[in-house]
Amino acid sequence: MYELALNMGAKVHCLDGECGKLAKVTLEPDTFVVTHLIVEEGFLLKRARVFPILLVEQATPEDIYLNVMADELADYPEYREEIVEIPDPNHSGEALLDTIPYMTVITPPMLREKMRQGIPEDATVIERGIPVRNSEGSAGKLDGLVIEQESGQISQVVMQQGLVFTEQKFIPAVNVQHIGERAIAINI
Repeated sequence: MYELALNMGAKVHCLDGECGKLAKVTLEPDTFVVTHLIVEEGFLLKRARVFPILLVEQATPEDIYLNVMADELADYPEYREEIVEIPDPNHSGEALLDTIPYMTVITPPMLREKMRQGIPEDATVIERGIPVRNSEGSAGKLDGLVIEQESGQISQVVMQQGLVFTEQKFIPAVNVQHIGERAIAINI
């Protein structure tokens, strides 16, 4: 069984050169199977592309190699996040009254929701720095994942501990209770 190290921030290479850095990964929340890599390119005007995990040929903590040519990057979906406001579906229908001098404005309660494009609708997106928590509170922050190449199954969560003098800890998947977009829960 061959494993792949997916460290956030690792350089991602196409067959003919570098094509960006690993920014995020998507996974199936119930099975802990990584499905896609979100690779960011550019410095000021960043663009992110979504690649299926099946394109990964090899990965080390510093580098990830994809089986795709650089001129094929445009064939893969662009990843975008946008915050939109939608009416609160759980609200009873009563609107809020905002009083502005000389007029009254009726506004329904709104919810802010993150909309994502380029990934499956039900995918969980995780990125470097989300908290890893145990029963005592914060244990560290996510730094990367180790997955089985064949299945995409997470075998270890790579956690960073410390502020100034940091160290990496590898948490076996059997000790991971939940992986969400805002936190990872472990039982050690």
